[in-house]
Amino acid sequence: MAVRFPLYTDADVHGPLIIALRARGWDVVRAIEFYSQGTADTVHFERAANENRVLVSNDRDMEVIA
Repeated sequence: MAVRFPLYTDADVHGPLIIALRARGWDVVRAIEFYSQGTADTVHFERAANENRVLVSNDRDMEVIA
């Protein structure tokens, strides 16, 4: 079995993917569970890093932060 690591997704990663990942046993936290739409990308990056989670995003602006 492949190693699974905890994930943190921003608002650009939509429900069906989250549902599929969780159904397959992935530990997924969604930004929208904690923050309102439009929260700064740096807040999401910092939370993911502080929780030792891999940040998953479809947002091109995250490339600059990473």
